[in-house]
Parts: sequence; C-alpha cells; structure tokens
Amino acid sequence: MRLLHVFILFLFLTPAVFSQDEAGGEPGNAGEIAGQDSAQESALDPAEPGQETVRQAAPLPRGFNRLQLGIGLEEAKEELKADGNFLYRGDPDVSMLRTPNDSLIECDGLYYIERASFQFVDGELFTITLIFNRSVLGYFTLYTTLQEKYGEPADLSPEKAVWEDEAVRLSLERPLRIKYIAKPVLDELKRESQKGISLERLSRERFLEQF
Repeated sequence: MRLLHVFILFLFLTPAVFSQDEAGGEPGNAGEIAGQDSAQESALDPAEPGQETVRQAAPLPRGFNRLQLGIGLEEAKEELKADGNFLYRGDPDVSMLRTPNDSLIECDGLYYIERASFQFVDGELFTITLIFNRSVLGYFTLYTTLQEKYGEPADLSPEKAVWEDEAVRLSLERPLRIKYIAKPVLDELKRESQKGISLERLSRERFLEQF
C-alpha cells in the first residue's frame, strides 16, 4: 500500500546547406557543361543504395545534467548545490513523505527554470520535474530540440509528447514542463496500484454479497 500512496502522490505532483561552384566553360561547350550538371545531380541523388545519410537518434538521457535518476538523496543534494540552474537552499527544500526512504526536494530555478521537484522512492531519485519560464522559452522550441536529438516521440497528443525506453520515460507537457521518470519504478508502482484496486473491488463485492 506504501507504493500505492507514492504513486498517487506522483500523479498529483505533477522543459545542409550545399554550396556549389558555378560551372564555367567556353561558349559552345554545352556538352561539357551538361556532363558536369549530370555528375552533380548524381552526387546529390540519395536514391542509390548507400548514398542516404540517416541521422541516428541519441539515447534518452537518464536525468538532467548530473542529476541522474537512481542516485541517492545525499548525492542529489550535492549536485543541486553545484548546479547553477537551481536555487537550492539545502534541507529547508527537502520534505519527508510517508516513509523515511521516500522524500521530495522542491526548489526554485534560475532564469530558464521556474521551479523544480525531485521525488525519491526507497531512497533513490524516481522523478525529475522541471517547470520552465514561459517568458523566455516556448513549447515548440523545446519540442523541436527533443525531436531533433531523440527522434519522433513514442506518444504525441495536444497535451504532451512522450519519449521512452526500458530505463526512462521523458515527457514534455503543456503548458511547459519536462518530466524524467525511472521506467522500472513507474511500472512497479502501476502494478502495485492495480493490486490495490483489485483488492478494493474484491472487498466491495464481498460486502454486496451480504445483501
């Protein structure tokens, strides 16, 4: 049930131009010029096998800068102190959740980042949420940056774009925030949540059988 409480809290908590030299020639040298044009077209033609250059998408990041999913609370504190994107004040920004191993860091950001939160489950960083300053950044700018680097999103809707692999779920959400989530922990929380719902439904059915 502890994991169910954490999952509920998690839901509510919630960033080539080609240049060519002009071909020259003497008047009447049309055959040579045509040959040069044909060679240029052939060189630029991507249709031939092996000629296309496909840009390989980068692997998804495991966090923001040195704040990586899975690190411990004390390590995260040190990284926040050293990261110029955040106005971290130390322990006043740390909140303990339902158990000693579950905690939350919330702090202000600087310029591009308006606010940030870092949730820990079983002592390890589970989610990173960055809320951006919309006066200096826009959704399209962030979406284009992520798309060019990591490829097309796995899920796209008017509300958010999601990239994910076996280790991390990265989502860009409107109005303007980015969330990094440890995928294995998220999957486990979902399973625990479903167990809780099933037990609640079973209990209700047994209650109704009394009538």
